[in-house]
Amino acid sequence: MSLKKITDKNFLPSHGVKPIPVYSEFFNDLLDAAWTLNARAHHSMSQTNLPKHPLMAVAVYDFAVNGGDTGADMSLNGGIGFFPDNAIIQNVSYDIVTTLRSLATAATATMIVKVPTDGTLLTLLIPTGATGGGKTGMGLGTPVSSSAGTWIKTTAARGITVEATGNSDITAGKVFFFIEYVTSELIESDLSPL
Repeated sequence: MSLKKITDKNFLPSHGVKPIPVYSEFFNDLLDAAWTLNARAHHSMSQTNLPKHPLMAVAVYDFAVNGGDTGADMSLNGGIGFFPDNAIIQNVSYDIVTTLRSLATAATATMIVKVPTDGTLLTLLIPTGATGGGKTGMGLGTPVSSSAGTWIKTTAARGITVEATGNSDITAGKVFFFIEYVTSELIESDLSPL
């Protein structure tokens, strides 16, 4: 990798502004640190950038933002593409921070969290009861790290959607989803210089 040396001449003051000393060696140290962290999050293999760490996406379902009509496909986090192509989703967990509720008419809603086209991450049944029922707590989704047969590999860059099904709408609730993944089929040249 070729890095340009940052020097004081790259940081000229605006017209009429007093010059401030720039210590370019600190900027270069920062660039080196940023490059190292970036390489650890890039799951390609090389002779020099071997230490890696898994990645995690955090998605939020909020009834006040997303709604909960039966049959609706709701994109989470504004439809942002969470995962690159060839992401291998290995573990999914959730935390219900505001009780998920369905209508109080002897009906049950189902929340299906999925990566469109590639697979289902989680299915939550929401028992009847606008006041007495509902779904709370934490738990695991379908891909579980200890069982490779449940993992999902994306076939393109993907976001996350929630589908409401069953014989009731979702009428309240907020859930955080934590999706752990690695990215396969990367080559070192894909790691962009900073």
